Amino acid sequence: MKLFLYNLILLILTPIFGFRIFYKSLYDKDYRSNLLQRFGISKQTYNFASDKKIIWFHAVSLGEVIGSQNIIKNLTNEANIILTVTTPTGLRKAKELYKDHDIYISYAAWDFYLFVLNFINKNQPDLIIIFETEVWPSMISIASRKDIPVIISNGRMSEKSYQSYKKLSFFSRDTFQKLTLVLAQSSAHASRFMDLGVKSESLKITGSVKYDLKPSKS
Repeated sequence: MKLFLYNLILLILTPIFGFRIFYKSLYDKDYRSNLLQRFGISKQTYNFASDKKIIWFHAVSLGEVIGSQNIIKNLTNEANIILTVTTPTGLRKAKELYKDHDIYISYAAWDFYLFVLNFINKNQPDLIIIFETEVWPSMISIASRKDIPVIISNGRMSEKSYQSYKKLSFFSRDTFQKLTLVLAQSSAHASRFMDLGVKSESLKITGSVKYDLKPSKS
């Protein structure tokens, strides 16, 4: 029932999301490019290596794309990678960073159940990795039902985000409980994740991977 109500609200808000995309595209035309990907529809055909697992890696925007690059490049040695982002700046940066890698890059579908289900059914990921904070009820619920592990890497839960999720705990608590593993940046972040519903055995403190990035030489 909670997931149904959540998706009903999203369905009502979908025209507003569309208008927001149109408005932002007045300043950045890439907002309206590949619009069908927002609905979980893609015309791309993936030539995945059949002997490797498929990992869906989600990095929201520019900062997350840059911060996760070492992880993703390491994963390409072991698995087929689908990288989704939310913003045009993130998409452009991802295409720049991985132009020499066999990584498939697209916008993430809006979290309406049918959109995400379509994306997952098409791509058949064996594992979902979310970088930092994004916690989406439909995505995680579908993954749980299909026995697809969901990991939050470099987990960050700011006080502001924590308070927002607390206000929406009617919808969000079940979602946090379904997470397979949260690799938190610090004990403070881990404590907030746990209070929101993440099981203690699913929490590990690993520090921030952003500090592993090497500064470019001038």
